[in-house]
Amino acid sequence: MKIKLLILASFILVSTAYSETTISESNNNNILLRKTKMPIKVFIISGQSNAAGYNHIKQYKKGKETFPPKYQNQPNVLFWFGEKWSSLKVHKNGSFGPEISFAYEMAKAFPKHQIAIVKYAIGGTGIARSQDYNDFIPQLKNLNDKNRNWYPGSKNKPEGLLFKKLRKTMSKSLSELQAKGQKYELSGFVWMQGEHEAGISKKMAEDYGTLLKMFITAIRQELKMANLNCLVGGVNSHTWRFAKLARTEQRKLCSADRNMSFIDTTDISR
Repeated sequence: MKIKLLILASFILVSTAYSETTISESNNNNILLRKTKMPIKVFIISGQSNAAGYNHIKQYKKGKETFPPKYQNQPNVLFWFGEKWSSLKVHKNGSFGPEISFAYEMAKAFPKHQIAIVKYAIGGTGIARSQDYNDFIPQLKNLNDKNRNWYPGSKNKPEGLLFKKLRKTMSKSLSELQAKGQKYELSGFVWMQGEHEAGISKKMAEDYGTLLKMFITAIRQELKMANLNCLVGGVNSHTWRFAKLARTEQRKLCSADRNMSFIDTTDISR
């Protein structure tokens, strides 16, 4: 997984400017802000359960290895989750998401920059709107997501509630950096999602490439970055009936967009 995470590091243009860095502590939630002329590199992580992260330190490497102390607490990495900035660390109950190792690898890849992670992820959710489909698997025959989806909105269809929340999350987190006088650069958007479409509807899985393209286009427009680098985590194969279809659509889209990269996850346990 370390090698896969470093793919994004090579995918991002590294600034050659340099300034001496010192560490200082702000008065807000004891967040460590690096005083440097170099902008903070901001990465956004979003999606469903694999983005939210339901792993536990006791389950690390299937419980055969001790969770690495280097991941446990990363005081120099800024983390926005909820409604405020804090320092990145494993949750007090022992659970953690992909931002833990991702941020660590990015900090190593870009030592002259401070790393910041903005995260908004909700399990069991999709880009597709349930009302647009009727070929659900029998167990979900009457599925109704009540607009709780990531749909970015189109001419005759409103934005999903989760897309609206993601937009607000991105806006508020970045605005607070600006309010603190912190220069930043948006360095990547990480999307871990697709199991929803891959698990409940063949048509949804077939449409996933189109849905994801709409979503990424809307995110880039919202952030005013037409060439924003986007990393897409592939749909895992474990229990999703139409996983291969959705994964094929993910690959096709990433191959067609030079600023998108697909990361295969089929070799990783659930």
